[in-house]
This record gives sequence, C-alpha cells and structure tokens, in this order.
Amino acid sequence: MTKEPTSHADSEKQRVGWFELFYDLVLVATINRAAQVFGDSPTWSTGGIIGAGLAIILTLWLATTVNLACFGARAGLRQVLVVIQMVAIVIAALATGLGTGLPTLMGFAALTVAFGSITALYWASSVGEPQVDQEARAVVLASGAATGVFAAGALLVWLQVPNVAVWEGVCIATGVVLLAWPLLGRSLSGLVAVGRLSTEHLQERMGQLVLIVLGESLIYLVKNLSGLPQIPHLPLLVLIIVVIFAIWRIYFTTIFPAGLPSKPTTIRTWLLVHVLLIFGAISMAAALSSIAVIGFSDPLPANADSWTVLPMLYVMGAMLILAITQRNRFGSDSAGALFGRRIVLIHAVAFACILLLWPLGAIEPLTDSRWPLALGGLVMIGDALASWVVLRSSREVQTRLVL
Repeated sequence: MTKEPTSHADSEKQRVGWFELFYDLVLVATINRAAQVFGDSPTWSTGGIIGAGLAIILTLWLATTVNLACFGARAGLRQVLVVIQMVAIVIAALATGLGTGLPTLMGFAALTVAFGSITALYWASSVGEPQVDQEARAVVLASGAATGVFAAGALLVWLQVPNVAVWEGVCIATGVVLLAWPLLGRSLSGLVAVGRLSTEHLQERMGQLVLIVLGESLIYLVKNLSGLPQIPHLPLLVLIIVVIFAIWRIYFTTIFPAGLPSKPTTIRTWLLVHVLLIFGAISMAAALSSIAVIGFSDPLPANADSWTVLPMLYVMGAMLILAITQRNRFGSDSAGALFGRRIVLIHAVAFACILLLWPLGAIEPLTDSRWPLALGGLVMIGDALASWVVLRSSREVQTRLVL
C-alpha cells in the first residue's frame, strides 16, 4: 500500500522551536571544547580526535533534529530524553583530549547514554505512528546496536586491553556508522516520501547550527585574548574577525538562500558536506585564535608547524561543493543560471588560491605558518567581496533572495 503524505511537516516546516535552539547551543558548546583542544595542540592526531568527536556530535544532532521535526507523539517524554542526551554529550566532550580532561572510560559511558537516548527517543516516537513506524524502528535497531558498541568500548577501556587506543577508534567509527547509515538511507528516504521531513526546516536548523558555530569561534578568540595586558597584534585580530564575518557572508548569501532540494540523494550530500564545513570552521578558528595570542613578532611555539591552511581549504571546498549542487536553485531563467555559474567560479578560484598556499609553505617567508593563514584569510575576504559584487549586479536574483 502506498503511504499518503501527511501535513505534519508542512504545518511546521518553517518553525524552529526554542527547545531546538537550546539543544543547538549545548551541542555547539561541546564543539567549542573541541576547538580548545585543537588550539592547545594543533597536530594531526588531535585533528583526528576532533574529527571523530564532531562526527559523533553531528550524528546525534541529525538523529535528534529529524525526530523533533518529524514526530509529534509524547513531546514531554522526548524532551526529557533530549535533555539527558545533552548532559551525556557535555560529559563526553569533557573527556576529549590527549591526556587531559575526564577519564576516557567516563567519555565512553556518556556516549553509551547519549546513543541510548536516541534509541528511547525513536521508540517513544514510533508508538501511535503507523505511517512512519518502519522508519522509526530502523533507527531504534541501529541506535540500539550503536549503544552496545559504545558500552563495549567502555568495557575495553576499563579492562585496558592491548592496543586499547585502536579499539577506541574502532568503537567510535562503528557506532557512528551504525546510526548514520539508516538515518541517511532508508529512514531519510521514507520520511521525505511521506512528507514528514521538511527540507525547509532541516535547512533552517543547519543554518542555525552554522551561525552558532561561527559565533562560538569569536567567543573562543575573546577567551584566548582575555587577561592579556595588550593585544599582541591588532591588525591580525581585525583580520580574524573579518574572516569569520566573510565565512558568514559567503554561506548566507551564496549557499543558504538557494534552498535545499527534496531529493534524498541531494540531502545526503548536503548534510555530509556540512560536516566538512563545520570541521574546517572549528579548526580554522582554533588556529587563527592561537596566532592572535602570539602575534607576528614573537617566536612561534614548537607545535606551530602543524598549523596549515588545510582548515581553510576544507571550508572553501565545502562552499564550492554546496554551490555546485545548488547552482540551479537560483532560478530557471538566464539570470539565475548565470548567477549560479558565477558563484561557482568565484568559489573555485578561492579554493584554488588557498590550495596553492599549502605547498608554498616550504618557501620563505611562508615557512612561518602565520603568513599562509593570513593570506588564506584575505582570499576568503576576497571571495565574500566578489560574491557581493555579483549579487549586486543581478537585480533579478536579489528580488528572489531574502538576505
């Protein structure tokens, strides 16, 4: 039997509740902890830890966002479960780091609770929802298996088995994949097919998350500079703030207004690319904030050779992919198509320029990692300015966008 679309998503597709906003703020606070860890030790191993932590956070975010947007039963119970998840995520974030923070065992125990809350969340939602009970049950089974994996990880850490660090990574990767697979696969397709998942709501939630992440980047910068008798390098501080504004400008004028198509394949790509975007923004903010404390005249710390333009490359690469996938969303006429092509070209040029800065890091004076990062920031500012000029020159497109 063919499932008939429901009006649940349509009635609330443009409304993001205050509870959802509060949830995003808590999650981004844990992301800020990741930025702090990376800023203290900007190495490849730390980057891997931060990437794994971000994958966990965004997988939980997606599962919770889809649940709150697509299901309406037992709202009070589901809010309690989400609050439990928030507490667990904060504890897990405090266990992030190399030899710092809470014990790893406590982190895995907290993740067991967090993924267990997803199991309970979808089980509670499936009751009385025959139209989407199969989609909910698929997530229940997947999150239940992921919960078991993290519980096993906690046990391995407690027993201190040989190569425990390797097993920790295996448990994290397995748990994330187990939950993300049905969310991005069968459940996502089913919820879109019956009209439960509103792409407008999902897009607004992601835009809200990106905005909070950028705001947290400024908070991290201020935190690093607080307590100093003077600003080490005022022009660099101004540059960092303008770069963060440029990222905001690029995203909310060339990516966000295009909207999100309703095809499940496009939604999956869109979600995965945003993981790269947020990871790049966090890493870039950490590196720039650390440099702001040092300035350009003082000697670099020993680990500064790990500061590269790669985070900027991740950000611009994500912007480029998103622009390509959404280039036809600015209108079917010639003006909209031309604007989409120009935006793709601008992002491609910026990506290429930052890519060239990476190998040039072996040439004086670019061996000082502060210079490639500063030049990469100027490239991003140039991208934002060029996008603004293109938008200003296309009045037809301006009338369609709410900026």
